[in-house]
Amino acid sequence: ALSMAAHLGDQSAEARSMFVKANVESWRDDYVAATDQYSQALVLFSKLRDVKEEAHCIAKLGTTSRFLGDYSAARELQLKAINLSLRVGDQLRCADSLHELGIVEFAEGKFSAANELFVRSLIIRRQLGDRSGESEDLGRLGDVKRLQGNQEAAKQFYAEMLSITRSVGERRNEADAL
Repeated sequence: ALSMAAHLGDQSAEARSMFVKANVESWRDDYVAATDQYSQALVLFSKLRDVKEEAHCIAKLGTTSRFLGDYSAARELQLKAINLSLRVGDQLRCADSLHELGIVEFAEGKFSAANELFVRSLIIRRQLGDRSGESEDLGRLGDVKRLQGNQEAAKQFYAEMLSITRSVGERRNEADAL
């Protein structure tokens, strides 16, 4: 698909193909290759002035940076993705980036900041009816509370997460909640 799109000069299809290829590389834990593909897709989406997809690429670059251990770059990229997502009114992508930024703060031991970001993401996800994302935020909030020593609050977040994951049939998150 990628070579066909390039041959036909369809930059939008080429960018989408690169993005999908980057996702595959990321799923295979090849974050360097994923970063390269997301970066190439970003260049094309920027040329096309597709700000929504630019924000998505930047967010994915932030996630791969986090997986590669570059928390500074991950933070910077997620903040940029949040701003672009808000600019184009993409609340779901904004919530995704808030969540990812929360993971970065959590990994650096900044639990109060992580808590605030997960709460902001949770509010948006609830407004949008994104039950899957809501359960992920609840799980992360449970993790924050557990590490802050508030076991009762952690249990409440995990119980709510479990209830949602069971209602939407997400077995992976259900196991995490247990």
